[in-house]
Amino acid sequence: MAVDGSGSVKVVLTATDESEQAIRAVNMAASIAGKFDSKLVIVSALQFDELSPDEIKFAENEFHDQLSDELRSFDPGTPVPSGISLGQQLTHQATLSRAVHNLLGERRLNNAEARAKSAGAKRISTMLLEGDPATEIVEAATSANADLIVVGRRGRGRTASMLLGSVSARVIELSSGPVMTVP
Repeated sequence: MAVDGSGSVKVVLTATDESEQAIRAVNMAASIAGKFDSKLVIVSALQFDELSPDEIKFAENEFHDQLSDELRSFDPGTPVPSGISLGQQLTHQATLSRAVHNLLGERRLNNAEARAKSAGAKRISTMLLEGDPATEIVEAATSANADLIVVGRRGRGRTASMLLGSVSARVIELSSGPVMTVP
């Protein structure tokens, strides 16, 4: 990651989990990308064990048919069991966790891309990442040759009440280039 000799920023990478801070980070990154005519890379990284009860309930309501189809495709001979809520299945089924990850991640990225366009970014790409968010964000930034990483100060994780969230702190620690945190 490096800013070229002209001082321009060619690639900006930002991450979203749709928390308020991440939304502000996407807006800031999009504004910077628009000003410098930079490419904006928006990533969303989620670990399967990080689905909150709210996300499970949202997925159960929003993606019921798609997730039921996913369960059937995993084991076509087995109907979706009656008496077991989809929420309970999400808690215990790795296949459904992956499906929820993909559906929520794609929705997060689509929403962030729309916000970024509104904030002035013109060249936007998105990436859905799987694994430790901080590690995945830094690896994606390295892969994209990002000149700047923009992250929210806190996100949806368990450390949301801390002054600096664990993901943003780890991104700062792991990154060899500049990282901007947005409150």
